[in-house]
Amino acid sequence: MELQGIISTSDLLSSKLLKNTPIGLYVHIPFCKKKCGYCDFFSIPITGSVPKEYIEAVKSELGENEYGIPVKSIYFGGGSPSLLKPTQIEHILDSIKYSFSLCGEIEVTVEINPEDVNFEWLSDIKKLGVNRISVGVQSFSDRELEYLGRRHNSSKAKLICEWVGKIFDNWSLDLIYGVRGGTIDDWNENLRTALRFNPPHISTYCLTIEETTPLWRVEGAHEVDEELNLKLYKLTHKVLTFEGYSHYEISNFSKRNKKCRHNLIYWRNEPYIGLGAGAYSFVPPYRCGNPKELDAYISAPGKKSEIDSLNIDIIKKETLLQHFRLKSGISERYYYDRFGSSIWEDFGEKLNKLRKNKLVSVRNGTIFPTMRGFYLNNEIGLEIL
Repeated sequence: MELQGIISTSDLLSSKLLKNTPIGLYVHIPFCKKKCGYCDFFSIPITGSVPKEYIEAVKSELGENEYGIPVKSIYFGGGSPSLLKPTQIEHILDSIKYSFSLCGEIEVTVEINPEDVNFEWLSDIKKLGVNRISVGVQSFSDRELEYLGRRHNSSKAKLICEWVGKIFDNWSLDLIYGVRGGTIDDWNENLRTALRFNPPHISTYCLTIEETTPLWRVEGAHEVDEELNLKLYKLTHKVLTFEGYSHYEISNFSKRNKKCRHNLIYWRNEPYIGLGAGAYSFVPPYRCGNPKELDAYISAPGKKSEIDSLNIDIIKKETLLQHFRLKSGISERYYYDRFGSSIWEDFGEKLNKLRKNKLVSVRNGTIFPTMRGFYLNNEIGLEIL
């Protein structure tokens, strides 16, 4: 199908571009009770639950088609997907099951805000087939939570982690470091508190303050203490790997067999479909976006506001960049099978320069980032691009 013929999600799915390739599905729930100070995602503060009209629009985006395409992960993100009623999650999942072929060990993740949920809600969504939870804790310090504009406090975060750990055997806990005024001791306490709940997966992110966020208006372009942030990053690696976690991606740590399968799709630059307002899809060679205006999305669910046709060189570069976020890197065999060319013929000069600078290493036909490459991943990106 030509570029001009792809105007909607159903066009993408009907185009035969996927060729029965297992994909990921992302469902964007843009609603939240209150926008956090650092949030740069498309989100809309509301009172009450997610509007019925939005749920119907997400279902309509798929249409009444049975595509038969295999799906290996479903991820509800936001916003605050924890504002969804269990019945709303059920309705969306029913539409997905009708339109796609779900893989046997499919991962179904829902992001939650600790302030939105209770034990019954968590138990109910597990019965629907949700088998992974991502808890947006961000910090166990009340001072830091207030600074970040989070609605929950430390006590509620701990309670939710306890509940999630009892109900789900696969879940993740998010933390943010680099908060203004935070010390090494503060961050160490955050990590130690998280470990008390034995989460199978932990994500740690350095705080960035974008110009479009409420926190920017308070902080402005304050000077970032890069040296301190690097110390915090190294401490994270030391503490979590000592406790048995694999530092499998720049910002992510997991216990055995608990890597986030959905995010691995992004990090491998593989196909995915995004449902909902502001969601993006990647079906090579097309990257498409839904409108970020709620009325525009609801009036024409799945109609694309952005459509880019990427040339093969861009896709190859982006594939390398994403794989070099992973400890496992990329194998020469994988690259050849996917692109029909040698990674060394395409990028040999750049890869050798990265090796010389000790940012990547090569072993048994696999090119992977060193620990220095994790610390200085931007330098890898600049070289590849």
